[in-house]
Amino acid sequence: MLWKRKNDKDLILLCNSWPKSGTHLLLNMASIILKNKGEWYHDDAVKANPQNKELLFEILDSRIKKHGSNFAMKGHLGYSTYLKDYLSENNVKIFFIIRDPRDVICSTIRWVMDLRKNWPAHSFFNNLEKEEQLSYAINGMPDVSPFNNRDSFVLWEKPIKERYSLITPWVDCEEVCLLKYEELSGNHGQEFFQKSIEKISEFLDLEKKVSNNLFDNVIDRKSATFHSGNSGDWINEFTEKNIKEFIDSGGEDLVKQFNYKPSV
Repeated sequence: MLWKRKNDKDLILLCNSWPKSGTHLLLNMASIILKNKGEWYHDDAVKANPQNKELLFEILDSRIKKHGSNFAMKGHLGYSTYLKDYLSENNVKIFFIIRDPRDVICSTIRWVMDLRKNWPAHSFFNNLEKEEQLSYAINGMPDVSPFNNRDSFVLWEKPIKERYSLITPWVDCEEVCLLKYEELSGNHGQEFFQKSIEKISEFLDLEKKVSNNLFDNVIDRKSATFHSGNSGDWINEFTEKNIKEFIDSGGEDLVKQFNYKPSV
């Protein structure tokens, strides 16, 4: 399917991320840009292994047919050249948000322990000390729901670097507006927050009024998944053992690639 913009205000946005990296922050951004929180806002994330080309395009085509234009899709999609080309051909504007992978590890445990108490994973982790919980999140999640649901590219059972392997190429993709959670959330201060808004505005050629609205309202502190802790809180949660595990599993390569401060 090929979707063509009728005018400059017709938009389809892909809000792509690694889970727990700022998906809802991107969705809130999209709702401000599109000036609505339509049915699209509550759709499930688009999830498919990038190697499953047929399923992936079926899902994306159905979303475009369902909503037409002026909507956004949240997604946890790994990179492939044909996916990137498909999105470009259909004039889908791609946003990709990254977050310090050490904070993502901590956020994943909070997600299970604080927000998903009915999950089998909560019962499993509830019997463990924090250090061991984080060890699983670094070295590979246990074979328990939802981490054994192979419905996406999220390789939960793998160590952290391997788990990210299908998504990291988006960081270097020229067609993507790359954002950092720490900057768009305001956790790195007003200057970086302002630069994020300017980057979004330039990417979409937004009117000043929309840009100002983004600046005033993009941070949604009422979101159920919003965590008020400062970025970099991993340092208060990781033990020396966790730091060593993170480095030994290749996590430090991600820290370097994403341009975060070293673990040691």
